[in-house]
Amino acid sequence: MAIRTELCLRLPNSPGALARVTSLLAEERVHIIALTLESGGTTRLVVDKVTRATEILSRHQVHSDARDVLCTVVSSLGIAPILTAAAAADVNLEYAYASSVDDDAGPRR
Repeated sequence: MAIRTELCLRLPNSPGALARVTSLLAEERVHIIALTLESGGTTRLVVDKVTRATEILSRHQVHSDARDVLCTVVSSLGIAPILTAAAAADVNLEYAYASSVDDDAGPRR
């Protein structure tokens, strides 16, 4: 597990808003590690170069707030023990986003 910095942005709920932000970061070689988007336009990003990303976004009038988040890699069946440990430590989760990629499974039909 690692503590990383998450950037929280408020984007307009319109076509292309997220594409614009991700393109700005990609052009400057800032890699997005994790992303979530809510219907109201709140976007959360975990990136590899937080300071650089903040500078790029600010230069393009995109305000971002930073906060620490817990990041971990788990198997598709392994999230329950992590959540159980958090509960036992009296940690209240405000939100979570996760994904699982099974490289060995091959194409799904």
